[in-house]
Amino acid sequence: MVTKVREFTTIYCDWFRNASVTRKSGEWTIVDIPLLDRHNDYLQIYVRDTQSGYLLTDDGETLIDLEMSGCPVNTEKRQELLAYTLRRFGIEQDIETKELFIETSAEGFALGMHNLMQSMLAVGDLFYTTEQRVDNLFDQHVKSWLDEIRVVFTQDDKIQGKSGLEYKQDIVISESNGRPKRVVQILKSPTFARVRDTMLFHLETAHFGNRVYAMLNDGATRIPDKWMSPMRSTGIIPVKWSERVSIQHELNGF
Repeated sequence: MVTKVREFTTIYCDWFRNASVTRKSGEWTIVDIPLLDRHNDYLQIYVRDTQSGYLLTDDGETLIDLEMSGCPVNTEKRQELLAYTLRRFGIEQDIETKELFIETSAEGFALGMHNLMQSMLAVGDLFYTTEQRVDNLFDQHVKSWLDEIRVVFTQDDKIQGKSGLEYKQDIVISESNGRPKRVVQILKSPTFARVRDTMLFHLETAHFGNRVYAMLNDGATRIPDKWMSPMRSTGIIPVKWSERVSIQHELNGF
């Protein structure tokens, strides 16, 4: 088996080499590498000679693409993630041009190229830290969990409050087994403002007699205790995502 795997590894390396396309552009050599970014495009690395060896760079494409996709890396958390990723692979960043680059000798060229490719993919994955992306993922996590525990529900129903204003109910579970209608409001990126909005929603719709749960994404941020008590005082049942099993039987009746 070991011999076969070695043969397959050789075949893979040959394929990788043959699938890579190299071309000249002025003083630079551009290499199209058969590793796909999140757009399903080949990675591109730019190479040129230096006095001490070679300079390899992404020409700023990784960070510029993040900015154009609504994910600038100027927040404190993303700066930390970026610095950690570059440090991990031994890659440097040009603040002005936004390039990720590494200078290497002929002997270290292969490893340098490998590390630059890995850093480009890892930095590109910072896109998945955008609030909208986190929100969408948490939405799916909640709905998948409800499917898993065999809860039948509807989504995004509208309800009119006492003031006449309409409110969106994220998840609605109909009356069953003697339980009232249950509404699960999903707080994807919890903030005090979103907690307050959920409390207002409940106060506006409490006359319907629905039981309201607030599902808080404690994987996105720490949930302060001072947010939990006010919700409970208005009749809302706040639930941290990490503690969701505690309400399973209230939702599915099993």
